[in-house]
Amino acid sequence: MSNELQVVDERMRRGRALRELLVFLGKLALDGSKDFALLVASVVVGGYGILRGGDAPEAGLRQVMRWGQKFDEAVGLYSAVEPDKGPSLVDRGVDRAEASLRAGAAKAGAPPKTDD
Repeated sequence: MSNELQVVDERMRRGRALRELLVFLGKLALDGSKDFALLVASVVVGGYGILRGGDAPEAGLRQVMRWGQKFDEAVGLYSAVEPDKGPSLVDRGVDRAEASLRAGAAKAGAPPKTDD
């Protein structure tokens, strides 16, 4: 492989690593926001259920837990190291946004990407 091709190959690998880092950081931010929201929701809903009593005082809290579970599935925080699970909702959204940006850049005359 020529030196010029090695430089291009290294830039492409770095570009993919940067994309993966930015996606992971975004997912971490979403996950942290979810944790805070669930903390507040579980205190309010769980406390209400305990104070109200009845046959199933934990029902509201369990619903909050299901919301958290669904959110985790949609975010797919570790999807980059769990390829057998397929892309998460967030991964598909990022892919669509990237494709749209690339199409806009191509229309504007930017050089085409060559790594995929």
